Amino acid sequence: MMRQWSDEKVIRKAKRAGRTLTALAAVAALFALLLLFTLVRTHGAIPFLAWMAGAVALVSGGSLMLSLAARRGSPVAVVLALFLLAVQLGVSLAFPFFVCAPETAVRHISVFPGPILSGVVIWLLFCNWGALRELQRRGLRETAFGNGAVPKSGVRLCVAGALAFAVGLSGVSGGSFIARNAACNKGPRAIVHQARGFARLLATEEKALLHTLEALRDTRTHEGLLTARSHLERLEHGLVSIRVQAEGNAPFLSVLDAYGAAVGEWKKSLEMMDQPHPDVEGARQLQELAYQLRSEAVITFNRQFESFNTNPY
Repeated sequence: MMRQWSDEKVIRKAKRAGRTLTALAAVAALFALLLLFTLVRTHGAIPFLAWMAGAVALVSGGSLMLSLAARRGSPVAVVLALFLLAVQLGVSLAFPFFVCAPETAVRHISVFPGPILSGVVIWLLFCNWGALRELQRRGLRETAFGNGAVPKSGVRLCVAGALAFAVGLSGVSGGSFIARNAACNKGPRAIVHQARGFARLLATEEKALLHTLEALRDTRTHEGLLTARSHLERLEHGLVSIRVQAEGNAPFLSVLDAYGAAVGEWKKSLEMMDQPHPDVEGARQLQELAYQLRSEAVITFNRQFESFNTNPY
C-alpha cells in the first residue's frame, strides 16, 4: 500500500512517525500523575502505587526520548518500542498461567484496557515504522530530515529511551505480577495449597503420632510419652498455621475445627497417661473418641477436595 504513495505523502507520514510515541508518553505521564495523586491522598499507605508511578513515569520518559529520535528519522527508535511493547504484551497475557491455578488462569487475563490498548499502539507504531522504511527505500531520508538524517544525538536518544522504556515496562509487569498473584492467592489456588498442607500434616506428624500412641498401648515409657508430646505439639502448630491461612474459608475451617477437637482428645489422653497413676482405660477411651472425630473430619475433607487429589492416603 505504501509503495503507491507519492513521495510527498511518504515524507509527510515519516515526519509524523514520532506522534504515536509522543501520545504514549503523554498518556503515561497523566497516568503516573494520577497514581501519585492517589498516593498522596492515601498518605503513602499503599507503597505499591509508588512503585507503579515510578515505572509508568519511566515508560513516559522513554517514550518521549524514542519519539524525539523517530522525529529525526530513526526507524530503530520505532522498532525498539515495537519490540518492547510486544514482549510486554506477551508477558502480561502469560502471567496468569504462572501465578494462578491452570483451571482459573483464564479468568485472571485482563483483556481491557491493557492488552487492547497495547495492541492499538503496536499497530500504529508498525505503520510509523513502515513509513520510515519506505522513506529509506526511496532514498528520501535526507530530503525529509536534512543531511545526517540520524545524528549522534538521535542514537543516544534511542539508547537512553530504550533503556528507560524497558525498565519502566519491566516495573509495570512486576507490579502486574504482584497484583495478579495477590488476586490468585484469594482464589482456588490458595485453597488447594492449604488443603495440600493439611494433607501433608496428616501424612507426617499425625502418622508419627499415631504410631507412637500405638506403641504406648503395649509399653508405657517416659521416652515414648516425650516423643508423642513432640509430635502432638508439631501437629498443633501446623494446624494453627493452616487455620491462619484458611481464614474466611468457612467449609475448610469447619474441617479444621473438627480435626482440632480430635487433637484435643489426643492431648488429654497423653496427660492421663503421664500421671504417677495413669488412667489407662480413660486414656484409651479418649483416643477412641479422637479417632472417631478424626475420621469424620477426614471424610468431610476428602469430600470437599477429592477433585484436587489432596488426600495422601
